[in-house]
Amino acid sequence: MTEVHGQKVAIMGYGDIGQQCGKLAAGLGMQVTGIRRRAPETPIDEYGVHVKTEAETDAVVAEADFVVGVLPGTSTTRHYFNKDFFRKMKPSAVFINIGRGMTQHEEDVCEALKNGTIRGAALDVFETEPLPETSPLWEVPDDKLLLSAHCADWTDGLIEHSLKNFTGIFESYSTKGTSDAYAVCVDKGY
Repeated sequence: MTEVHGQKVAIMGYGDIGQQCGKLAAGLGMQVTGIRRRAPETPIDEYGVHVKTEAETDAVVAEADFVVGVLPGTSTTRHYFNKDFFRKMKPSAVFINIGRGMTQHEEDVCEALKNGTIRGAALDVFETEPLPETSPLWEVPDDKLLLSAHCADWTDGLIEHSLKNFTGIFESYSTKGTSDAYAVCVDKGY
């Protein structure tokens, strides 16, 4: 097992979820870089995460020991994580996707793992969910691929926490007529 302290992690999609991943990874002593579409307000955020733009993706990914996908599912991110992307990673690197299944090309994930382009992968999302029995991902050896059923959020307090969160947003919206929480931009697709 590899110690994560001191390892480099690239978070592709440094929005709300990506920032929480960055906070946790930084807390474990990892060197974290978050990649986002827009230029950051500051180059290092409150968690000590280096924040960069898409233009710096190749350089960041080439140095990363772990690449975490947290991209939204849009027409521009479809199959973003493909064989060309995996070739930019170190052969010792691990790919993790907790964002959207459509952002990964699953046959390319299989190929990258089988031929040693990358060391391993952990996938919590799939192009089709639940993952079909016919998926080639099932054929990848367990020592190279960890699959989870995209239900890691189901905890004892999930319903209570979700209702409390919803109630707070609803109260803000009903009293002010607006809410800053989880605004969706139709033009961006997320």
